Amino acid sequence: MSSPTFPAELLHKVADWIFDFGDMETLKALTLTAQCLVTHVQTLLFHRIAFGASGVRRPGEFLKILEARPNLAHFVKSVTLKQSALQLKASIAALHRMHNVERLVILGEEFWISNIQSVSSRAWSWARLSPSMAASLTRLGQHLPQLKELVFRDIEELPISSFLDNAPQVDFLDFARTKCPAVTVNPIHNLTSLRWNLDDNSWSTVNPVPSWLLASSLTHLHLITKPRPYSHFETRPNCGNLVSLKSLKLEVYREGNCPLNVPGHTLQFLLDPLETLPKEAPLEIFTVTLKDLRSKTYNGWNTRGNWAKLDSVVLKLGAVLVKRIAPLKKVRVEMFGFTGHGESVRNALKVVDVATVVEVEVNENGFA
Repeated sequence: MSSPTFPAELLHKVADWIFDFGDMETLKALTLTAQCLVTHVQTLLFHRIAFGASGVRRPGEFLKILEARPNLAHFVKSVTLKQSALQLKASIAALHRMHNVERLVILGEEFWISNIQSVSSRAWSWARLSPSMAASLTRLGQHLPQLKELVFRDIEELPISSFLDNAPQVDFLDFARTKCPAVTVNPIHNLTSLRWNLDDNSWSTVNPVPSWLLASSLTHLHLITKPRPYSHFETRPNCGNLVSLKSLKLEVYREGNCPLNVPGHTLQFLLDPLETLPKEAPLEIFTVTLKDLRSKTYNGWNTRGNWAKLDSVVLKLGAVLVKRIAPLKKVRVEMFGFTGHGESVRNALKVVDVATVVEVEVNENGFA
């Protein structure tokens, strides 16, 4: 009597579940008993590789694996480098063998500095690298022809223009708590998507988007900020060159137990990009995300905030949207971390609920 034959899709789902559960021994045993799963399991194991963080691979050991089994490099699509390990030489040597990498993540290290008056945080400085090591990192794009996405976190003085000069194939850039030095000549790039967190590692300062990044090639833009009661936006995002923009997402969030406020200049952040966007931009999707704009106290949730100002901003958003209604297909407002305010926003957005807009959506979730 022959044994039953299971569909490959079902076996793949079993392997996926074991991988998500973290049971590597069972996954290994499964490949020994089912040869048809070897390629799928290798994809799971090597799709994302991280060097330098605790509990992940050491670059020197992984380089030896690639030297012994060069075919495994084919499965690697995403690589994360954490600078605290400082084993960059072996990491770069391994990356030179991974020609199918599509996503490269470089993580600095946020650390906290305390003194009598305050506590502040700082990011890892690119200047700590030797010139030769810094050059090797910025030139990685020359060795990764499939690279499409660059992600940076917690780095100061990052020479992003050098990365893009060596990787014209990159079309998506993701920044958070990372600063770039000024450039004298605006670099040319092919970015179509940009995600930028306007905050640096301190509570009161702004990390503005370099103007040369807001180029005509962008079709998707996601800007993030948090309420800042102690400062103003000296440099607001100017979207005047974004003649190809199709999707714009603006996000305001509160971080940890930071002081609660929803000041007017923070909410103005929701208006500036839209007001400066060229009329001819083919904007189709506009999203506003509000996260955790209330804080928890001993007596429950602190609801103090400039909600009246928020309503007026949403009303003005609606008015601006009406002026450019032709290509717009979807308006989405996401509200996380508070309830009871969604109806007010819905009423304010009724002004844009016209026939040419396919969808006006307010997603009001409970406490996050």
